[in-house]
Amino acid sequence: MKRLLSVLCLVLCAAAFAQYDELWMSDEVGLPQSIHILGVQNTDADPQLELVYIGEEPYRDGLVWVWALDLLTGEVDPVTDEFYLIYTDADKEPRLVDVDGDDRYEMLFLGQRDAGDYAAWYLYGFAGTASKEGKYTRLRGPRLGQNHPNPLNQRTTIEYEVPSASQVKVSIYDASGRVVKELNQGLVPAGRHSVTWRRDANDGRAVPGGSYFYVLEVNGSTQVRKALVSE
Repeated sequence: MKRLLSVLCLVLCAAAFAQYDELWMSDEVGLPQSIHILGVQNTDADPQLELVYIGEEPYRDGLVWVWALDLLTGEVDPVTDEFYLIYTDADKEPRLVDVDGDDRYEMLFLGQRDAGDYAAWYLYGFAGTASKEGKYTRLRGPRLGQNHPNPLNQRTTIEYEVPSASQVKVSIYDASGRVVKELNQGLVPAGRHSVTWRRDANDGRAVPGGSYFYVLEVNGSTQVRKALVSE
Protein backbone atom coordinates (compact mmCIF):
# COMPACT_ATOMS: atom_id res chain seq x y z
CA MET A 1 0.00 0.00 0.00
CA LYS A 2 2.83 2.42 0.91
CA ARG A 3 4.56 1.64 -2.35
CA LEU A 4 1.37 2.33 -4.28
CA LEU A 5 0.97 5.69 -2.54
CA SER A 6 4.60 6.58 -3.32
CA VAL A 7 4.15 5.76 -6.98
CA LEU A 8 0.90 7.76 -7.11
CA CYS A 9 2.64 10.73 -5.49
CA LEU A 10 5.46 10.58 -8.03
CA VAL A 11 2.97 10.42 -10.90
CA LEU A 12 1.03 13.42 -9.59
CA CYS A 13 4.19 15.43 -9.03
CA ALA A 14 5.43 14.61 -12.52
CA ALA A 15 2.08 15.64 -13.99
CA ALA A 16 2.21 18.92 -12.08
CA PHE A 17 5.74 19.77 -13.18
CA ALA A 18 4.93 18.75 -16.75
CA GLN A 19 2.62 21.77 -17.02
CA TYR A 20 5.61 24.13 -17.14
CA ASP A 21 8.06 24.57 -19.97
CA GLU A 22 10.73 27.07 -20.91
CA LEU A 23 9.04 29.79 -22.93
CA TRP A 24 11.93 32.09 -23.79
CA MET A 25 15.52 32.95 -23.02
CA SER A 26 17.06 36.39 -23.19
CA ASP A 27 20.24 37.42 -24.93
CA GLU A 28 23.27 37.52 -22.65
CA VAL A 29 23.13 40.32 -20.10
CA GLY A 30 26.64 39.85 -18.70
CA LEU A 31 27.22 39.51 -14.99
CA PRO A 32 25.77 42.64 -13.37
CA GLN A 33 26.52 43.02 -9.67
CA SER A 34 22.92 43.90 -8.88
CA ILE A 35 19.56 44.02 -10.61
CA HIS A 36 16.56 46.10 -9.60
CA ILE A 37 13.30 45.23 -11.37
CA LEU A 38 10.94 48.10 -12.21
CA GLY A 39 8.28 45.84 -13.67
CA VAL A 40 6.86 44.22 -16.80
CA GLN A 41 4.95 46.54 -19.13
CA ASN A 42 4.78 47.56 -22.75
CA THR A 43 7.28 50.41 -23.19
CA ASP A 44 7.90 50.68 -26.94
CA ALA A 45 6.03 50.88 -30.23
CA ASP A 46 5.14 47.18 -30.55
CA PRO A 47 2.46 45.54 -28.35
CA GLN A 48 4.86 43.08 -26.69
CA LEU A 49 5.85 43.34 -23.03
CA GLU A 50 9.31 44.29 -21.78
CA LEU A 51 11.03 43.49 -18.50
CA VAL A 52 12.45 46.82 -17.31
CA TYR A 53 15.28 46.76 -14.80
CA ILE A 54 18.24 48.74 -13.47
CA GLY A 55 21.63 47.08 -13.76
CA GLU A 56 25.27 47.62 -14.55
CA GLU A 57 26.85 47.01 -17.91
CA PRO A 58 29.83 44.66 -17.73
CA TYR A 59 33.26 46.26 -17.84
CA ARG A 60 31.98 49.80 -17.30
CA ASP A 61 33.29 50.43 -13.77
CA GLY A 62 29.98 50.13 -11.96
CA LEU A 63 28.04 52.62 -14.09
CA VAL A 64 24.34 51.76 -14.33
CA TRP A 65 21.61 51.94 -16.95
CA VAL A 66 17.90 51.25 -17.16
CA TRP A 67 17.36 48.32 -19.52
CA ALA A 68 14.34 46.97 -21.41
CA LEU A 69 14.34 43.23 -22.13
CA ASP A 70 11.83 42.19 -24.80
CA LEU A 71 9.90 39.16 -23.53
CA LEU A 72 9.20 37.93 -27.06
CA THR A 73 12.61 38.20 -28.71
CA GLY A 74 14.89 38.23 -25.66
CA GLU A 75 16.69 41.32 -26.96
CA VAL A 76 17.99 43.83 -24.42
CA ASP A 77 18.01 47.58 -25.18
CA PRO A 78 19.47 50.34 -23.01
CA VAL A 79 16.79 52.85 -22.04
CA THR A 80 19.09 55.52 -20.61
CA ASP A 81 22.58 56.87 -20.99
CA GLU A 82 25.03 55.83 -18.29
CA PHE A 83 24.38 56.97 -14.73
CA TYR A 84 26.74 57.10 -11.79
CA LEU A 85 23.86 56.18 -9.48
CA ILE A 86 20.17 55.37 -9.76
CA TYR A 87 18.45 55.30 -6.39
CA THR A 88 16.42 52.21 -5.44
CA ASP A 89 15.83 53.00 -1.74
CA ALA A 90 12.38 52.32 -0.32
CA ASP A 91 11.52 56.02 -0.22
CA LYS A 92 13.07 56.79 -3.62
CA GLU A 93 11.80 53.88 -5.67
CA PRO A 94 11.98 54.10 -9.46
CA ARG A 95 8.75 53.23 -11.19
CA LEU A 96 6.95 52.68 -14.47
CA VAL A 97 4.31 55.34 -15.23
CA ASP A 98 2.00 55.89 -18.18
CA VAL A 99 2.24 59.68 -18.20
CA ASP A 100 0.14 60.31 -21.32
CA GLY A 101 -2.36 57.45 -21.11
CA ASP A 102 -1.26 55.71 -24.32
CA ASP A 103 -0.72 52.29 -22.67
CA ARG A 104 3.02 52.68 -23.26
CA TYR A 105 4.93 53.07 -20.03
CA GLU A 106 7.73 55.50 -19.22
CA MET A 107 10.53 55.10 -16.64
CA LEU A 108 10.69 57.57 -13.75
CA PHE A 109 13.67 57.46 -11.40
CA LEU A 110 15.96 59.52 -9.18
CA GLY A 111 19.57 59.52 -10.32
CA GLN A 112 22.97 61.16 -10.55
CA ARG A 113 24.66 61.41 -13.93
CA ASP A 114 28.15 61.91 -12.47
CA ALA A 115 29.79 61.57 -9.07
CA GLY A 116 29.25 64.75 -7.06
CA ASP A 117 26.14 65.79 -9.02
CA TYR A 118 22.96 66.68 -7.21
CA ALA A 119 20.28 64.01 -7.59
CA ALA A 120 17.45 64.78 -10.00
CA TRP A 121 14.30 63.03 -11.19
CA TYR A 122 14.47 61.70 -14.75
CA LEU A 123 11.71 60.53 -17.06
CA TYR A 124 12.61 58.37 -20.05
CA GLY A 125 10.24 57.05 -22.68
CA PHE A 126 10.14 55.58 -26.16
CA ALA A 127 10.32 58.10 -29.00
CA GLY A 128 8.98 56.48 -32.14
CA THR A 129 5.90 54.95 -33.74
CA ALA A 130 4.93 51.51 -34.95
CA SER A 131 5.89 52.54 -38.49
CA LYS A 132 9.19 54.16 -37.49
CA GLU A 133 12.01 52.62 -35.55
CA GLY A 134 12.48 54.68 -32.43
CA LYS A 135 14.61 54.74 -29.32
CA TYR A 136 14.28 55.41 -25.64
CA THR A 137 15.03 59.01 -24.78
CA ARG A 138 14.75 61.46 -21.92
CA LEU A 139 11.38 63.19 -21.93
CA ARG A 140 10.69 66.75 -20.96
CA GLY A 141 7.56 67.48 -19.00
CA PRO A 142 5.30 70.52 -19.40
CA ARG A 143 7.08 73.84 -18.80
CA LEU A 144 5.49 77.11 -17.71
CA GLY A 145 7.46 80.29 -18.37
CA GLN A 146 7.45 83.60 -16.53
CA ASN A 147 4.93 86.05 -17.94
CA HIS A 148 6.20 89.15 -19.72
CA PRO A 149 6.02 92.01 -19.12
CA ASN A 150 5.99 91.55 -15.37
CA PRO A 151 4.76 93.66 -13.63
CA LEU A 152 2.03 94.18 -16.21
CA ASN A 153 -0.09 97.23 -16.87
CA GLN A 154 -2.60 96.46 -19.63
CA ARG A 155 -1.67 92.98 -20.84
CA THR A 156 0.89 90.20 -20.48
CA THR A 157 1.96 87.10 -22.39
CA ILE A 158 2.13 83.68 -20.74
CA GLU A 159 4.22 81.06 -22.55
CA TYR A 160 4.25 77.32 -21.95
CA GLU A 161 5.50 74.15 -23.57
CA VAL A 162 4.10 70.61 -23.70
CA PRO A 163 6.06 67.53 -24.87
CA SER A 164 3.06 65.85 -26.51
CA ALA A 165 -0.50 66.67 -27.54
CA SER A 166 -2.28 67.54 -24.29
CA GLN A 167 -5.43 68.92 -22.73
CA VAL A 168 -4.36 72.35 -21.44
CA LYS A 169 -5.99 74.99 -19.27
CA VAL A 170 -4.57 78.31 -18.04
CA SER A 171 -6.26 80.12 -15.15
CA ILE A 172 -5.56 83.32 -13.22
CA TYR A 173 -6.03 83.42 -9.43
CA ASP A 174 -5.94 86.37 -7.04
CA ALA A 175 -3.97 86.37 -3.78
CA SER A 176 -6.93 84.85 -1.88
CA GLY A 177 -7.02 81.81 -4.19
CA ARG A 178 -10.14 82.85 -6.12
CA VAL A 179 -10.28 82.23 -9.87
CA VAL A 180 -10.57 85.58 -11.63
CA LYS A 181 -9.97 84.55 -15.24
CA GLU A 182 -10.05 81.26 -17.14
CA LEU A 183 -8.03 81.06 -20.34
CA ASN A 184 -9.18 77.70 -21.63
CA GLN A 185 -6.99 76.17 -24.34
CA GLY A 186 -8.42 72.67 -24.82
CA LEU A 187 -6.37 70.16 -26.80
CA VAL A 188 -3.09 71.63 -28.07
CA PRO A 189 -0.32 69.96 -30.10
CA ALA A 190 3.18 69.34 -28.79
CA GLY A 191 5.43 72.40 -28.73
CA ARG A 192 5.51 75.97 -27.47
CA HIS A 193 2.35 78.02 -27.02
CA SER A 194 1.32 81.35 -25.54
CA VAL A 195 -1.80 83.08 -24.25
CA THR A 196 -2.46 86.73 -23.52
CA TRP A 197 -4.07 88.01 -20.34
CA ARG A 198 -5.51 91.51 -20.70
CA ARG A 199 -5.77 92.19 -16.97
CA ASP A 200 -9.44 91.28 -17.11
CA ALA A 201 -11.66 89.06 -14.98
CA ASN A 202 -14.26 86.62 -16.29
CA ASP A 203 -16.88 89.40 -16.12
CA GLY A 204 -14.75 91.63 -18.38
CA ARG A 205 -13.77 94.18 -15.75
CA ALA A 206 -10.15 95.10 -15.12
CA VAL A 207 -8.64 93.61 -11.98
CA PRO A 208 -7.01 95.86 -9.37
CA GLY A 209 -3.26 96.03 -8.87
CA GLY A 210 -1.57 93.42 -6.71
CA SER A 211 -0.21 89.88 -6.78
CA TYR A 212 -1.82 87.19 -8.93
CA PHE A 213 -0.98 83.60 -9.77
CA TYR A 214 -1.38 81.87 -13.10
CA VAL A 215 -1.79 78.10 -13.20
CA LEU A 216 -1.04 75.74 -16.08
CA GLU A 217 -2.98 72.46 -15.97
CA VAL A 218 -1.77 69.73 -18.34
CA ASN A 219 -3.43 66.30 -18.27
CA GLY A 220 -4.09 66.56 -14.54
CA SER A 221 -0.72 68.05 -13.48
CA THR A 222 -0.29 71.72 -12.50
CA GLN A 223 2.42 74.38 -12.49
CA VAL A 224 2.12 77.81 -10.88
CA ARG A 225 3.89 81.16 -11.30
CA LYS A 226 3.36 84.61 -9.86
CA ALA A 227 2.38 87.73 -11.83
CA LEU A 228 2.34 91.32 -10.57
CA VAL A 229 -0.28 93.82 -11.73
CA SER A 230 0.62 97.52 -11.54
CA GLU A 231 -1.59 99.88 -9.58
